[in-house]
Amino acid sequence: MSRGWLGRVGAAAIIAVGFAAIAAVVSARPHVVWAAADEAYSVAGVAVDVTAADANQARDQALSEGQHIAWLRLMDRLVAPDQVQKFATLTDDRIALLVQSFEVASEKVAPDRYIATLTYHFNPDAVRAVLASAAVAYVEGARSPVLVLPVLEAGGGRLLFEEGNAWWSAWDAISALPGLVPIVMPLGDLEDLAIIDGARAVGFDGPAIARIAERYGASGAAIVVLTPDPSPPDGTKGFTVNLTILVGEQREVGSETFTAALATADGELYAAAARAVRARLDGSWKGENLVAGGAERQVRVEIPVAGLAEWVDVRRRLANLGAVRRVDVTTLGARLVSVTLTVVVDDTQLATALATQRLVLAPDADMLVLRLGETAATAP
Repeated sequence: MSRGWLGRVGAAAIIAVGFAAIAAVVSARPHVVWAAADEAYSVAGVAVDVTAADANQARDQALSEGQHIAWLRLMDRLVAPDQVQKFATLTDDRIALLVQSFEVASEKVAPDRYIATLTYHFNPDAVRAVLASAAVAYVEGARSPVLVLPVLEAGGGRLLFEEGNAWWSAWDAISALPGLVPIVMPLGDLEDLAIIDGARAVGFDGPAIARIAERYGASGAAIVVLTPDPSPPDGTKGFTVNLTILVGEQREVGSETFTAALATADGELYAAAARAVRARLDGSWKGENLVAGGAERQVRVEIPVAGLAEWVDVRRRLANLGAVRRVDVTTLGARLVSVTLTVVVDDTQLATALATQRLVLAPDADMLVLRLGETAATAP
């Protein structure tokens, strides 16, 4: 079980990473894969176990039950908690029309029984239409990943890329699972080793963290430190997880304590902790980015920039916003970029959403001007 989450982890809990130039970023970045924004509409780990007259009937019933479970989990992910029950009565036939595909991760078939673990992929546009028709606020997934640096404090040392870091393994196992905030793990190759180690991560070495996050095309970096409890209650064991995110010169810290019976395998406990911390990240993103669904509209915006690097930074921040569906560049100049934003919110909601990415939208004469806020401009 867990207790006591301190601090706030949300859209603000993302380290701003500047890009020197597009070519430099592309050439330096290793080949990694993370979930795209639409992966927020996939639900993995759906367990079903159905007994029926025969195996085929059991399978059909299991798939139907599974899609309903997946649908409710998706609603729990996308909408506010008090709105989830609005979608609980959707019929199986209606849900089936929203399912784009499904995958079988594992299955066991008996003459009258079907057991499986499934992943359902919902059609994002179809789901958005259902949410819009219900007039409820919902959240889109982040479009850029957060780099996770899991540090295990053990034997007086701080393990990051070293062998024996079971905390790393727990995060690596869930890194490809769909969620609102996609995460990416560094490879731990020679270049990574030259950039950062466990001590520098725990010491909040801003330039090193910015450099490794940039290498993986991440919009942020989270340092997740696991410290075993040196004197747990009799018959138990446990640890504390500290999550630290740098935002410019600011630091935001959350901590959570996990305990279990002494017989519980470390790997099992670490896996539960990693899932819990990731759920907190998703929940905080959701709290910061819920927007009322509406019809798409276009907004013309002028963006003053100091150069290419600043424009790339602004574009990256825009890509993180669910309220902004498209960014079309109409004019690209050395000091001014004109864009058309396709959005699903009004101007007030748009300004609020932009502020979560340290972007300031304000009228200037007969146009809207978008600028980097002071906090964003000083980020590493």
